[in-house]
Amino acid sequence: MKRYVFCVFVVLLMGGAPGVANALTCGSECVFNYQFQFTDGTQTLNLSGQLTTSSIPDPSAPISATGYDIVGITGTSTIRDNSTSAVVYSSTLASLLPPQPNIFDNILYFPKTDAGYFDIQGVAFQDNANSDYNIFSGGALVILFGNLDNGAQAFDTVVSENVAPVPEPSTWALLLVGFMALGFAAHRGRARCLRLAC
Repeated sequence: MKRYVFCVFVVLLMGGAPGVANALTCGSECVFNYQFQFTDGTQTLNLSGQLTTSSIPDPSAPISATGYDIVGITGTSTIRDNSTSAVVYSSTLASLLPPQPNIFDNILYFPKTDAGYFDIQGVAFQDNANSDYNIFSGGALVILFGNLDNGAQAFDTVVSENVAPVPEPSTWALLLVGFMALGFAAHRGRARCLRLAC
């Protein structure tokens, strides 16, 4: 009877409630999927891809402690004419522009604040055609880019985590202790069996 109670205890220990780390405790960097659509009435700009951020909040973030430094961007940029739906511009995003004090700070706010995913300075990046983009929050999410009327407003904005849950160290420790307990139980059972000449 004791043996069965011990086995049940070990199984419960191994399968104990697994902890999942905070989504931004994802190593040194976190990845977010994004999709932004902006229109100025005549054209629509669609940006989609992935943002890479640090996993530690930036203490200098102007809005709150949920601001994370953006360290990379990938994706595509497409502009369509609203009247014909024809693609008038298409490019692959190439790189972030280095932060410029009081111009853009490249900080992502996640979860989204009342101001949005970016602050008044926002994020700036370049595509493979060397065109510059600046997305920022000015009451609404707006973008400055090429021929789009300055201040084109977003009408579809999605930023979502692209992070697999990472087990906490305590989960790994419980798993290790459970395996050690199973090994010990198997070893004791074999030794008892040898003593009794099973």
